[in-house]
Parts: sequence; structure tokens; C-alpha cells
Amino acid sequence: MSQNVFLDTGFSEEDATVYALEADSAAAIAGFIRARFTGNQTAAAKQLGLHQSEVSALLAGNLARFSLSKLIRVARRAGIRLYLDMGDNAHGASATTLRPTIVDVPVNEVVAELSVELAPGRVEAKPAGKVATKTAEVRH
Repeated sequence: MSQNVFLDTGFSEEDATVYALEADSAAAIAGFIRARFTGNQTAAAKQLGLHQSEVSALLAGNLARFSLSKLIRVARRAGIRLYLDMGDNAHGASATTLRPTIVDVPVNEVVAELSVELAPGRVEAKPAGKVATKTAEVRH
């Protein structure tokens, strides 16, 4: 058994690669929808330029209506950075996203820089003993 279920079920190397990339991309978008639009498929559809039924299909894992090209466009609208790797063969094909990294930075160091760089992300100051720290969501 390989890591690519499509290859294991008899698809050609080329098709298995594309299907694996589509499935991984759809999973990343579905995760985004679940995290940001809890139970509100209509709002998700509006932001992502989809019909509500397409959001429902994505969440259910029904990818028949989605090409890799369409999934890339939806990820772009969502602000998701997809990294597609075709691998050396279909066994290594995958699509991934960089997860936000949480860092603690002493306030007296680079706080101003973090505030500027992370305007779209979460930035909150909180005390930690004598030195205050800043928790920030860093997006790559």
C-alpha cells in the first residue's frame, strides 16, 4: 500500500497524482470552512465565490464538481497558501498548507515589527513575570 489511495485502486500515475492533489486541496479548504464558518455554509459560499451546495459537497468530500484549477481558485479566495508537490511519482503527490506558528516574543524586542507584519493575524500582549510577552500568529 502506498500513501496514494488512487494509485492503489488502479488509476494511472498521472491520474492518481492529480486526484491526490485535488483531495488534499479540498481537505485544506474544508478545514478552513469548518474553522471559520462553523455551521454557516451560506457565509462560506459568499466569501469563497461558491454556491452553498458546492460548500456542502466540499465538506462531505464529494469532489466531482471540483477540478484542481477550481480548488486552487477557492483556496486563493480563502487566503490559504497551498503547496502542491507532484513528487517523483504518484506515491509522493500531496498538497499541504503551512499551519500558523505561535511564538512568544519579549515585548522589548521586535514588538513593533510584529505588529506591522502581522496586521491580518492575531496579536495580543500578555504579561509573563517581569517581562511581558507577545503572542502572535505567524503566517508564512
